Amino acid sequence: MTTIEKVIEGNYCIGCGICASVNNSIYKIETTKEGRYKAINTDIEGNNELPDKVCPFSSSSLNEDELAEKYFSDIKGINKDNEMGYNLSSYAGYVEEDNYRELGSSGGGVSWLLNSLLEENLIDAVIHVKEGNMDNIFEFAISNNAKELREGAKSRYYPVEMSAVLKKIRDTDKRYAIVGIPCFIKAIRNLSENDKEIKDRIVYYIGIVCGHLKSKNFTSLFAWQQGIHPKDVVNIDFRHKIPSSSAALYSIKITYKKEDKILHKISKPASELYGTDWGLGFFKYKACDYCDDVLAETADVVFGDAWAAKYRKDWKGSNLVITRNKTIDDLLKKGIKKGKLNFDPIGKDIVIASQGGSFRHRRKGLAYRLYKLNKEGVWAPKKRVDLKEAKLDDEKYIKVQNYRMRFLDVVDEYFLEALEKNSFKHFKRKLALPILRYKFLVYGIRGIIPAWTKDLYRFLFKRVNEK
Repeated sequence: MTTIEKVIEGNYCIGCGICASVNNSIYKIETTKEGRYKAINTDIEGNNELPDKVCPFSSSSLNEDELAEKYFSDIKGINKDNEMGYNLSSYAGYVEEDNYRELGSSGGGVSWLLNSLLEENLIDAVIHVKEGNMDNIFEFAISNNAKELREGAKSRYYPVEMSAVLKKIRDTDKRYAIVGIPCFIKAIRNLSENDKEIKDRIVYYIGIVCGHLKSKNFTSLFAWQQGIHPKDVVNIDFRHKIPSSSAALYSIKITYKKEDKILHKISKPASELYGTDWGLGFFKYKACDYCDDVLAETADVVFGDAWAAKYRKDWKGSNLVITRNKTIDDLLKKGIKKGKLNFDPIGKDIVIASQGGSFRHRRKGLAYRLYKLNKEGVWAPKKRVDLKEAKLDDEKYIKVQNYRMRFLDVVDEYFLEALEKNSFKHFKRKLALPILRYKFLVYGIRGIIPAWTKDLYRFLFKRVNEK
């Protein structure tokens, strides 16, 4: 059995579509009942060797260290770090020029850089995620100019796959930049190692820091809470900025159809909505628990949110940026010099502080998950973490990891039941006890005290002090 078959059988497929994009591939991408993309073996005669070499969770593909060494190790002045990977420069900040920052999820850096690559005639077009249709609200598409490029701004917590767009670019002779999350960038790098057409066409790789990828039901979850049936959703802005708050405090804006009218609804802050606990991971892909790449180590540059305290207080948002390509590094430096970019050089401490949760989950947490599966004799993708990092003496941490692993399947099961019953209340009722147990496990008694009692206590305590 090829490793990609083990990936699919073990439900580690991220649904990126790279295997299906291979010429004469035996694989195609389908949507599961849980709202995720997944590779399916068509059982027809065709190419099954190359898909195994490009799957980001296959042991037959090159890992992040092997790929990064090929592309970055010979660059003058580049550094290498266990957490950050190869790096030339690190920044935190935002775009001053035009309205890039307002239109983006954080600092507007991705759109600014892509537009600069177009203006400098370094690329002809961009492959990135844009609005789709009501069946697939978002999808990978091609932008050929600045106007089209702006349509792809913002974060998309939604499943996408790349098979169709990669097949489309084979029929052109254009030069592209591609934007993707770490595992997608890794897969495209592996494809380019085995496919000259792709290598010639994709010339710049822009990475996006990813906590984890969500299923389509994550969108349905937010719609249902606002009294909108999931089937009526036309579009969703997962990061609708709230003026005069912190960068971490944002709303969900849903565009939906009702009686042939297009309407909009903006939620209360997303942190107050049901199912936004990133630790519990509502509707995430199982594969995301077996990824060890926080900062898109195979990308020429990676952008994320600068969640460090200094930057998160600005509601307009700030980017975390790490460069690995000299041309891109020079473009950013020129933008800073001309006052188009308000970027501060930062050290590793700010990088780690901005993405601390991801590093813990994909180092110590991943080591334990791999240790657990290895002990049970269950196959798992080969990763770069040492199983000795599992911290088996930390009983509470182990319990939390075990709970999160079980929680994934429970969420899917109960949400499908709720859809069948057309009842969001059913979903919340079924999850009430599991979530209560989790909160008690993580936070102790304060984790299960209702929020209104805490607010009442603060109010009364304030009144007493005023007297």
